[in-house]
Amino acid sequence: MKYFLVVFLFCSVSFAWKMEFHRTSHLGYSRRDIAKEENGQYFFTGRNLGKTLPSPVLKAWKEMAKGPSAVSAASGCPAGTYTFTKTDKTTQTLRGCMQGKAYGNYIAELEIVRRYAKGSAK
Repeated sequence: MKYFLVVFLFCSVSFAWKMEFHRTSHLGYSRRDIAKEENGQYFFTGRNLGKTLPSPVLKAWKEMAKGPSAVSAASGCPAGTYTFTKTDKTTQTLRGCMQGKAYGNYIAELEIVRRYAKGSAK
């Protein structure tokens, strides 16, 4: 029984992570997406996506979990800014500009997951 509790407590923490992606444009438009993987279940903005995802959605999910590539704010951010926070064993926060090819690629992966979440209301 002792070993079960030790394994349960440590394994449940190691299989959970949460990602929050918040962006705000200079026009005041703000959007927040929250994705998490917990106990083998996938969740996106409050919707349970189940234990398995189709292969294109799973690929997008894994890319989305890495976070966007940070774009330097040295020249300003004419489109707006974002904050990406990923929490697993530690918390990682990235801030950047809503511009560039890397940001566009990240949003494309996010949209694949969002479209799937809208279609799978469980």
